[in-house]
Amino acid sequence: MAGEGSVRLSLLSDSMLYAIVALVALLHQPVTQGKAITPFAGPWFAWTEKFSVCEGQYPWSWNIKTTPYNPQKHELQLISGNVTGDKTIDDNFWLKVVMDLRSKNQWSNKGLTFEFKNKACTAVVSNIPGFYSLFFGKEKKPCSIDPGVYRVDQEPIDWNFPNFPIVPYGHYKFRIMSGIGNDMAVCLINEVHLIPKPTT
Repeated sequence: MAGEGSVRLSLLSDSMLYAIVALVALLHQPVTQGKAITPFAGPWFAWTEKFSVCEGQYPWSWNIKTTPYNPQKHELQLISGNVTGDKTIDDNFWLKVVMDLRSKNQWSNKGLTFEFKNKACTAVVSNIPGFYSLFFGKEKKPCSIDPGVYRVDQEPIDWNFPNFPIVPYGHYKFRIMSGIGNDMAVCLINEVHLIPKPTT
């Protein structure tokens, strides 16, 4: 469950999701003497630092690494590794993403929680299409991810979240969970840096 102070979003549509995130960003825009200082949120660029799994045993896991990010070049990272599972994921699954914010050298629970009560597969396709297509290929109809071992080696990864053109900047730990009812099949962790989008 999201901790006290976090923002919980039970999603009805992608458009509603974007509107709420944009509103959160605007409400938290820092201001000094009537003038905005360094933006709290806006167009963004993402790079990843660590991939891990939650404690416990779940049908799906990943073993992934990305190349170091070079802030002078703003190039896409290269990703290598595998995503492995032995249970089909489809739109009968729920999906929950918890974003913990790194603040004052510790993880704060004052972040965002996104919940899809169903259509987990479609949510992954529509919200992280670059990752989905790189590992799983073309979307199936109806949407599903079959059991298997999905490998990539030194491929450029575009961390594009098309339904989030504006996000709060920061260093986040994403906890990605999915399952049916109380049966959780996925519990993955990814540390992500969301920074202002380069202008050149």
